[in-house]
Amino acid sequence: MRDTDWMQEPVGVPIGEPTSPTPTVQRDLIVIGASAGGVEALQDLARDLPKDLAAAVLVVLHVMPGKPSFLHHILSRAGSLPATQAREGEPLERAHIYVARPGYHLQVRDNSIHLGSELPESGHRPAIDSLFLSAARAYGSRTIGVVLTGTLDDGAEGLRVVKDHGGATVVQDPDDAAFGEMPRNAINQVEPDRIVRLEDLSDALVELLITPLPPAGGREAQAHEASLTCPSCGGALTESVGDGTIHFACRAGHAYSPESLVAQQGAALESNLWHAIRAFEERAGLLRRIAALAERRRSVGAEARLYARAAKAAEHADEIRGTIDRLRGAEDGKADTDTKRA
Repeated sequence: MRDTDWMQEPVGVPIGEPTSPTPTVQRDLIVIGASAGGVEALQDLARDLPKDLAAAVLVVLHVMPGKPSFLHHILSRAGSLPATQAREGEPLERAHIYVARPGYHLQVRDNSIHLGSELPESGHRPAIDSLFLSAARAYGSRTIGVVLTGTLDDGAEGLRVVKDHGGATVVQDPDDAAFGEMPRNAINQVEPDRIVRLEDLSDALVELLITPLPPAGGREAQAHEASLTCPSCGGALTESVGDGTIHFACRAGHAYSPESLVAQQGAALESNLWHAIRAFEERAGLLRRIAALAERRRSVGAEARLYARAAKAAEHADEIRGTIDRLRGAEDGKADTDTKRA
């Protein structure tokens, strides 16, 4: 069934256009991330949102790869706002819910939607951080970021970036969430403007929407090249600093806090070291095979040299394996120290 078979989409007010003759700068973009337990939470929110909501709403819900999503149908039935699955290049309109497509990052560029096919972030595509990062860069203080129920920490770093760019931040009360880990991680990493129960979320969003913003559009993070490469794709990282926080991102959309960048660099370093071990072991095996052929041909001098080179390659592999063990030991020691401090 096509989206157009589900409902005739209304012509709404494009995002960014004034709704009154004497416009003030106001928030007009709401980005929401949810994971486990998110369908029910989003249904409840869709039911409560007013039909004249003065903002576009973009939603990322973690879904299994390769599975179709019917969330837009569910949200359309739940409330008065039309909900559709996001389409590439689609202009954003107020009082409309746009749901991420499975297998694509949901992002915003100017006043329209972009479906990104970059690598998964935090194991997810669509990823909440990808949406929040693009919204913060495109809309700055006009953005409201919302983290709902879920596990792990996707959305925490993106919410930090929304805050750094002057946007409003809202997190579901972890004790009210079906799964409180994702809201709790967001609260620990960001001091959100609101921590609310689901039943109060719609009112909190409307209040934030009607609150005028300074004409300058709020705080903006300062960004510069960090002389670092992205551990996921190898692209150059940009470092953004705002309100005492640091954030790294590449042009492909991969985003990191300082702690997560260190962790990802460590994982990439270990992966590269294992590749090197495999290469040395394959080299040693090949040299032994050639040495065995030389032995059968009774080429004593060549045989000895080849076996010696094979032994040296195997020795290099063992040295790198020892380096990995020492790196792991250093990380374990740091973790033990951090635990004792906590």
